[in-house]
Amino acid sequence: MSRPQPFEAALTVHQRERRVAVGCRKAQKYNVPGVPREFKNLWGGFDLADEHERASCLLFGGLPDSTRTSQGEFSAFQEDKAMSRLQIRDARPSDRDAIRAVTLAAYQEYAPLMRAHWEGYRRNILATMAEVKPAEQIVADQDGKVVGAVLLYPAGTVFSSADGAQVTLRWPEVRLLAVAPEARGQGLGAALMRECVRRARQGGAGALTLHTTDIMQVAIRMYERMGFVRAPELDFHPAPEVTVKGYRLDLAETAL
Repeated sequence: MSRPQPFEAALTVHQRERRVAVGCRKAQKYNVPGVPREFKNLWGGFDLADEHERASCLLFGGLPDSTRTSQGEFSAFQEDKAMSRLQIRDARPSDRDAIRAVTLAAYQEYAPLMRAHWEGYRRNILATMAEVKPAEQIVADQDGKVVGAVLLYPAGTVFSSADGAQVTLRWPEVRLLAVAPEARGQGLGAALMRECVRRARQGGAGALTLHTTDIMQVAIRMYERMGFVRAPELDFHPAPEVTVKGYRLDLAETAL
Protein backbone atom coordinates (compact mmCIF):
# COMPACT_ATOMS: atom_id res chain seq x y z
CA MET A 1 0.00 0.00 0.00
CA SER A 2 1.50 3.36 -1.01
CA ARG A 3 1.78 5.94 1.72
CA PRO A 4 -0.23 9.10 0.96
CA GLN A 5 1.37 12.53 0.74
CA PRO A 6 2.10 14.94 2.38
CA PHE A 7 2.43 12.88 5.56
CA GLU A 8 4.96 10.36 4.23
CA ALA A 9 7.60 11.69 6.62
CA ALA A 10 5.18 11.18 9.50
CA LEU A 11 4.91 7.49 8.67
CA THR A 12 8.68 7.12 8.91
CA VAL A 13 9.26 9.07 12.10
CA HIS A 14 6.17 7.71 13.78
CA GLN A 15 7.59 4.27 14.51
CA ARG A 16 8.39 5.10 18.12
CA GLU A 17 5.71 4.59 20.72
CA ARG A 18 6.69 7.81 22.48
CA ARG A 19 5.75 9.79 19.39
CA VAL A 20 2.36 8.09 19.34
CA ALA A 21 1.66 9.29 22.86
CA VAL A 22 2.74 12.85 22.00
CA GLY A 23 0.58 12.77 18.92
CA CYS A 24 -2.45 11.59 20.84
CA ARG A 25 -2.15 14.44 23.30
CA LYS A 26 -1.96 16.95 20.46
CA ALA A 27 -4.90 15.39 18.68
CA GLN A 28 -6.97 15.60 21.84
CA LYS A 29 -5.88 19.21 22.46
CA TYR A 30 -7.03 20.36 19.02
CA ASN A 31 -10.09 18.13 18.84
CA VAL A 32 -9.41 16.93 15.31
CA PRO A 33 -12.84 16.59 13.66
CA GLY A 34 -11.93 13.81 11.21
CA VAL A 35 -9.23 12.31 9.06
CA PRO A 36 -8.95 11.14 5.43
CA ARG A 37 -10.01 7.54 4.93
CA GLU A 38 -6.55 6.59 3.64
CA PHE A 39 -5.07 7.10 7.09
CA LYS A 40 -7.35 4.61 8.81
CA ASN A 41 -6.20 1.09 9.70
CA LEU A 42 -2.54 2.03 9.30
CA TRP A 43 -1.57 1.33 12.90
CA GLY A 44 -1.97 -2.22 14.16
CA GLY A 45 1.08 -2.27 16.39
CA PHE A 46 -0.17 0.03 19.13
CA ASP A 47 -2.96 -0.38 21.60
CA LEU A 48 -5.16 2.41 20.26
CA ALA A 49 -8.65 1.03 19.77
CA ASP A 50 -10.29 3.94 18.02
CA GLU A 51 -9.41 4.39 14.32
CA HIS A 52 -9.98 8.14 14.51
CA GLU A 53 -7.59 8.42 17.46
CA ARG A 54 -4.95 6.31 15.76
CA ALA A 55 -5.05 8.37 12.58
CA SER A 56 -5.02 11.61 14.56
CA CYS A 57 -1.95 10.42 16.44
CA LEU A 58 -0.29 9.62 13.14
CA LEU A 59 -0.90 13.10 11.78
CA PHE A 60 -0.04 15.04 14.91
CA GLY A 61 2.90 13.00 16.15
CA GLY A 62 4.76 12.61 12.92
CA LEU A 63 7.45 15.26 12.59
CA PRO A 64 10.14 16.36 15.05
CA ASP A 65 9.01 19.05 17.48
CA SER A 66 11.86 21.28 16.32
CA THR A 67 10.44 21.54 12.80
CA ARG A 68 6.81 22.42 13.52
CA THR A 69 4.70 24.07 16.16
CA SER A 70 1.61 22.19 17.27
CA GLN A 71 -0.67 24.95 15.95
CA GLY A 72 1.22 24.83 12.64
CA GLU A 73 0.62 21.09 12.49
CA PHE A 74 -3.09 21.68 12.97
CA SER A 75 -3.22 24.38 10.26
CA ALA A 76 -1.33 22.22 7.77
CA PHE A 77 -3.65 19.30 8.44
CA GLN A 78 -6.74 21.45 8.03
CA GLU A 79 -5.47 22.92 4.74
CA ASP A 80 -4.58 19.50 3.33
CA LYS A 81 -7.94 18.14 4.39
CA ALA A 82 -9.76 21.06 2.74
CA MET A 83 -7.81 20.64 -0.50
CA SER A 84 -8.62 16.93 -0.61
CA ARG A 85 -12.31 17.90 -0.84
CA LEU A 86 -11.73 20.58 -3.47
CA GLN A 87 -12.66 20.42 -7.14
CA ILE A 88 -11.58 23.15 -9.56
CA ARG A 89 -13.96 23.04 -12.51
CA ASP A 90 -15.79 25.03 -15.15
CA ALA A 91 -18.82 26.91 -13.89
CA ARG A 92 -22.26 25.53 -14.67
CA PRO A 93 -25.43 27.55 -15.33
CA SER A 94 -26.76 26.40 -11.97
CA ASP A 95 -23.75 28.01 -10.22
CA ARG A 96 -24.70 31.52 -11.28
CA ASP A 97 -26.35 32.70 -8.04
CA ALA A 98 -23.66 31.11 -5.87
CA ILE A 99 -20.86 32.74 -7.88
CA ARG A 100 -22.57 36.11 -7.61
CA ALA A 101 -22.96 35.75 -3.83
CA VAL A 102 -19.36 34.59 -3.29
CA THR A 103 -17.91 37.36 -5.46
CA LEU A 104 -19.90 40.16 -3.86
CA ALA A 105 -19.09 38.85 -0.37
CA ALA A 106 -15.40 38.67 -1.22
CA TYR A 107 -15.20 42.24 -2.51
CA GLN A 108 -17.54 43.75 0.07
CA GLU A 109 -14.65 43.99 2.53
CA TYR A 110 -13.14 46.74 0.40
CA ALA A 111 -16.24 48.92 0.50
CA PRO A 112 -15.12 50.95 3.56
CA LEU A 113 -11.76 51.62 1.87
CA MET A 114 -13.27 52.94 -1.37
CA ARG A 115 -16.44 54.67 -0.22
CA ALA A 116 -16.51 57.17 -3.10
CA HIS A 117 -16.14 54.43 -5.72
CA TRP A 118 -17.73 51.34 -4.17
CA GLU A 119 -21.17 51.56 -5.75
CA GLY A 120 -19.71 52.04 -9.21
CA TYR A 121 -17.31 49.15 -8.64
CA ARG A 122 -20.14 46.94 -7.39
CA ARG A 123 -22.22 47.73 -10.48
CA ASN A 124 -19.24 46.84 -12.65
CA ILE A 125 -18.87 43.48 -10.88
CA LEU A 126 -22.54 42.69 -11.42
CA ALA A 127 -22.42 43.73 -15.07
CA THR A 128 -19.35 41.58 -15.67
CA MET A 129 -20.93 38.51 -14.07
CA ALA A 130 -24.17 39.01 -15.99
CA GLU A 131 -22.30 38.34 -19.24
CA VAL A 132 -18.95 36.63 -18.75
CA LYS A 133 -18.23 35.66 -22.34
CA PRO A 134 -15.67 35.35 -23.84
CA ALA A 135 -14.11 34.51 -20.49
CA GLU A 136 -13.83 31.04 -19.03
CA GLN A 137 -15.56 31.03 -15.66
CA ILE A 138 -13.85 28.68 -13.20
CA VAL A 139 -15.05 27.77 -9.73
CA ALA A 140 -13.70 26.17 -6.59
CA ASP A 141 -16.20 23.54 -5.48
CA GLN A 142 -15.81 22.20 -1.95
CA ASP A 143 -18.17 19.43 -0.91
CA GLY A 144 -20.61 20.47 -3.64
CA LYS A 145 -20.61 24.15 -2.64
CA VAL A 146 -19.10 26.97 -4.68
CA VAL A 147 -16.57 28.71 -2.42
CA GLY A 148 -14.49 30.55 -5.01
CA ALA A 149 -14.55 31.79 -8.59
CA VAL A 150 -12.43 33.50 -11.19
CA LEU A 151 -12.71 34.69 -14.80
CA LEU A 152 -10.01 33.99 -17.39
CA TYR A 153 -10.27 36.19 -20.49
CA PRO A 154 -8.50 35.12 -23.69
CA ALA A 155 -5.92 37.21 -25.49
CA GLY A 156 -7.60 39.47 -28.03
CA THR A 157 -10.54 40.38 -25.78
CA VAL A 158 -11.51 44.03 -26.24
CA PHE A 159 -12.50 46.15 -23.23
CA SER A 160 -13.73 49.73 -23.05
CA SER A 161 -11.90 51.91 -20.54
CA ALA A 162 -13.56 54.50 -18.33
CA ASP A 163 -12.76 57.26 -20.84
CA GLY A 164 -14.28 55.28 -23.70
CA ALA A 165 -11.02 54.11 -25.25
CA GLN A 166 -10.76 50.49 -26.33
CA VAL A 167 -8.10 48.17 -24.91
CA THR A 168 -7.22 44.83 -26.49
CA LEU A 169 -5.66 42.16 -24.30
CA ARG A 170 -2.25 41.05 -25.55
CA TRP A 171 -2.24 38.05 -23.17
CA PRO A 172 -4.90 36.08 -21.29
CA GLU A 173 -6.05 37.96 -18.19
CA VAL A 174 -7.40 36.96 -14.79
CA ARG A 175 -10.30 38.99 -13.42
CA LEU A 176 -12.59 38.92 -10.38
CA LEU A 177 -10.73 36.29 -8.39
CA ALA A 178 -12.91 35.69 -5.32
CA VAL A 179 -12.96 33.33 -2.34
CA ALA A 180 -15.82 33.23 0.14
CA PRO A 181 -14.73 34.92 3.39
CA GLU A 182 -15.54 31.83 5.45
CA ALA A 183 -13.41 29.63 3.17
CA ARG A 184 -10.22 31.69 3.22
CA GLY A 185 -6.90 30.44 4.52
CA GLN A 186 -7.15 27.09 2.72
CA GLY A 187 -5.24 27.92 -0.46
CA LEU A 188 -8.34 28.17 -2.65
CA GLY A 189 -7.33 31.43 -4.30
CA ALA A 190 -3.94 30.00 -5.22
CA ALA A 191 -5.60 26.85 -6.56
CA LEU A 192 -7.83 28.93 -8.84
CA MET A 193 -4.82 30.96 -10.01
CA ARG A 194 -2.82 27.82 -10.78
CA GLU A 195 -5.69 26.59 -12.94
CA CYS A 196 -5.64 29.89 -14.84
CA VAL A 197 -1.88 29.50 -15.34
CA ARG A 198 -2.38 25.93 -16.58
CA ARG A 199 -5.07 26.94 -19.07
CA ALA A 200 -3.13 29.95 -20.34
CA ARG A 201 -0.03 27.83 -20.89
CA GLN A 202 -2.09 25.07 -22.53
CA GLY A 203 -3.46 27.70 -24.92
CA GLY A 204 0.05 28.67 -25.98
CA ALA A 205 0.22 32.03 -24.20
CA GLY A 206 3.59 33.44 -23.24
CA ALA A 207 2.25 35.41 -20.29
CA LEU A 208 -0.73 35.86 -18.00
CA THR A 209 -1.84 39.25 -16.69
CA LEU A 210 -4.11 40.68 -14.02
CA HIS A 211 -5.03 43.99 -12.41
CA THR A 212 -5.31 44.88 -8.75
CA THR A 213 -5.06 47.86 -6.40
CA ASP A 214 -3.04 48.68 -3.31
CA ILE A 215 -5.98 48.04 -0.99
CA MET A 216 -5.85 44.34 -1.94
CA GLN A 217 -2.60 43.58 -0.12
CA VAL A 218 -3.32 39.93 0.69
CA ALA A 219 -4.01 39.20 -2.96
CA ILE A 220 -0.91 41.11 -4.08
CA ARG A 221 1.31 39.07 -1.77
CA MET A 222 -0.14 35.86 -3.20
CA TYR A 223 0.41 37.05 -6.79
CA GLU A 224 4.00 37.98 -6.03
CA ARG A 225 4.68 34.62 -4.38
CA MET A 226 3.45 32.99 -7.58
CA GLY A 227 5.90 35.05 -9.64
CA PHE A 228 3.76 37.91 -10.95
CA VAL A 229 5.68 41.16 -11.37
CA ARG A 230 4.57 44.75 -11.84
CA ALA A 231 3.74 45.77 -15.40
CA PRO A 232 3.17 49.55 -15.20
CA GLU A 233 2.41 49.71 -18.92
CA LEU A 234 -0.85 47.89 -18.13
CA ASP A 235 -1.94 50.39 -15.46
CA PHE A 236 -5.12 52.40 -15.90
CA HIS A 237 -6.97 55.10 -13.95
CA PRO A 238 -10.75 54.73 -13.56
CA ALA A 239 -10.62 57.98 -11.56
CA PRO A 240 -7.82 60.58 -11.31
CA GLU A 241 -6.90 59.48 -7.78
CA VAL A 242 -7.17 55.73 -8.43
CA THR A 243 -4.49 53.57 -10.04
CA VAL A 244 -5.38 50.03 -11.05
CA LYS A 245 -2.04 48.28 -11.29
CA GLY A 246 -1.08 45.73 -13.91
CA TYR A 247 0.84 42.54 -13.12
CA ARG A 248 2.30 39.95 -15.48
CA LEU A 249 3.52 36.37 -15.11
CA ASP A 250 6.02 35.11 -17.68
CA LEU A 251 4.81 31.55 -18.31
CA ALA A 252 8.16 30.48 -19.75
CA GLU A 253 9.91 31.32 -16.48
CA THR A 254 7.51 29.81 -13.95
CA ALA A 255 7.13 26.20 -12.85
CA LEU A 256 3.52 26.71 -11.74
